[in-house]
Amino acid sequence: MDKVHIEREDGDNGKIRYVATVQDVEGEGELTMFRAKKGVYVADHTGVPKHMGGNGIGSKLIKFMIEDARANGLRVVPSCPFIAKKWEKHPEWSDVLIDRDEARQL
Repeated sequence: MDKVHIEREDGDNGKIRYVATVQDVEGEGELTMFRAKKGVYVADHTGVPKHMGGNGIGSKLIKFMIEDARANGLRVVPSCPFIAKKWEKHPEWSDVLIDRDEARQL
């Protein structure tokens, strides 16, 4: 499953959805977040269908979100347990990912 394509979809009320599709595979993975306040988003969900699982799609969605947030000057609070767990292994994401206490101070 190396033909992963990820796109950003901007929704109403400051919602952002990253959608991952794989060539010749039905279904899509997603990572969603919503605007908490100007420049701060909460990443609340990452999901990949079982038949697409185990191929790093969730991790690719997170990396895409991190790159997009950096490019747009956003900070992200990871309320999704999957993202929070990945952050523990990637402290270099701390320029983008912040905890709730830090978000309150911004």
